Amino acid sequence: MPGEAIVRIGEYADKFYFIKRGKVEIIAAKSNIRIAILEKGAYFGEIGLLITNHRTVTVRAITKVNLGVIENDVFLPILKSFPEQLEYLTNVRF
Repeated sequence: MPGEAIVRIGEYADKFYFIKRGKVEIIAAKSNIRIAILEKGAYFGEIGLLITNHRTVTVRAITKVNLGVIENDVFLPILKSFPEQLEYLTNVRF
């Protein structure tokens, strides 16, 4: 639902999300300011899974959103099959 948080700063990271439909906003950890809008085809949650084990931002729905979700125990083995993508994602700096 619009306005609903999908993930919140500091929560344990156990899922990777990709947007099938709708829009979400990324809210910065310290300033509570919108830093990005993501739409269909975009993804989020990888930093928490690969680097910090916790959510580094809040992601909130702007519109009704349909998300695909991949659990951590499935995500990491899949990603290991794509070493270039794994390297790219683990070198993302925010």
